[in-house]
Amino acid sequence: MPNQTFELNLFDTTRTGQIMTLSMLGIFAMVGASVWAGLAIDNNTVKLLLIALIVGGGGYLGWRAYRRAAVVPAVITLTSNELRIEDLRPEPRLTQTLRLADISTYRYSNFNNTEELRLNRADAPPLKLRGAGALAKGTDLSTLLAAFEQAMGAAPNPTGVAVRREKSFFEKTVSTYLLVLFTLVIGALALAIFGSGGRIHGNVFGGIGAYVAYVVAWRAAAARRNAP
Repeated sequence: MPNQTFELNLFDTTRTGQIMTLSMLGIFAMVGASVWAGLAIDNNTVKLLLIALIVGGGGYLGWRAYRRAAVVPAVITLTSNELRIEDLRPEPRLTQTLRLADISTYRYSNFNNTEELRLNRADAPPLKLRGAGALAKGTDLSTLLAAFEQAMGAAPNPTGVAVRREKSFFEKTVSTYLLVLFTLVIGALALAIFGSGGRIHGNVFGGIGAYVAYVVAWRAAAARRNAP
């Protein structure tokens, strides 16, 4: 099998806690500055302009900072025996080499435009390759997955036991049962609202959005749901 190279934008799973903490601090700072502007400035026009500047400018700068901290430009090289990850940042954190023979199971999932390939090893913590999703464009992890499964089928396994693919949540039967339940709930809610002549509130739109995201993820896993 010839070597294959993939250029990916990954999410830095080693800094999830730090990134979430910084995000919450940024939100609190914007809220605090907006409250200060509302209390300290008497002119309504100036007050609205300043709040808009704080929220818009702060949100944009926060998004850029979050993207810079979370996105990892990486090159992944797949050979017949190993998987090499090269972190292209000035201070690499994710660079490592993984022997295919050391992988015991693997799992691929895709929900809300976020892909993850989890490689489990018997004698080491699992390796999680998570796509950056909407944060940055790049090669889909599904492309790497297809090559990875081909390589695993050809790779020599010293244990003689085939590497097992773990089913993701949306590939399991329970996801279908929950889909039926969610559909009944959404249907009953729609009948109650329209039957009483009421209006759809924001929290209802949020529930519908979550339902649509669930359906999309469930349908995306259909091809793999019945796979062995």
